[in-house]
Amino acid sequence: MTCHIRLSVVPKRRIFVGRALALLFVFVVLMLVLAVLGLRLGMVATLVVTSTFGTAFGLENLALYMTPLLMTGAAVWLALRAGLWNIGAEGQFLAGAAAAAAAGLFLPFPALVTLPLAACAGMIAGACWSAVPAAGRAWLGVSEIITTLLLNFIASYLVYYLVTGPWADRITGAQVSTERIQAVIPVIYGAVHWGGPIALAFVMALGLMLGRSRFGYELTLSGANPQAAHYAGVSVAPRLFLALLCSGALAGLGG
Repeated sequence: MTCHIRLSVVPKRRIFVGRALALLFVFVVLMLVLAVLGLRLGMVATLVVTSTFGTAFGLENLALYMTPLLMTGAAVWLALRAGLWNIGAEGQFLAGAAAAAAAGLFLPFPALVTLPLAACAGMIAGACWSAVPAAGRAWLGVSEIITTLLLNFIASYLVYYLVTGPWADRITGAQVSTERIQAVIPVIYGAVHWGGPIALAFVMALGLMLGRSRFGYELTLSGANPQAAHYAGVSVAPRLFLALLCSGALAGLGG
């Protein structure tokens, strides 16, 4: 006997109104903060727009910062579809960055080989960094908010130890820095590299997968109504574990 379960659908109009109200609230808080600091919102907004979109340097920085934000945002989004709050995307990002840096520093291969290996290392490190919170949430009911958040601090201190200790730049003496990694992602223009388009492609593929695949539906069902998921024959705990694991892998890839 086949069981068909429909999830409740929120009207698009309600979603739009909710997001508009959230943005309005952000602007109101921003105006209050700027007023306390003695600054005008119009002046600050004009400065932000002209310095970001009005110069080549600003556009390059925007593209560079967009890449890790896309990946960590996608990581949080994936977890949210399963009803999970991955507050540790920053720590998973740093773990992935450390693993990728290790591949670039210590693997004696050309860039064509090192870059894919570094990407795989970053994904594995990010997934491993989220594995313990994922297992705790899936099978023990431990809040992933607390565990993933606390692991951020551990990852931050670990990276700081590496770049000031065993991996520190001994050539130039630069503080809080490793040696220059020779394998770099090919650039598109100026300082903008191909990481941006790759990250955008990952986000689009993730959206299609979550919206149109059985896996995406089962994740949503597991997060929205675990009892209904059990009734439909979906193993909730493995889905939750896999969701946080994949979320960590995405953040690690961003690193």
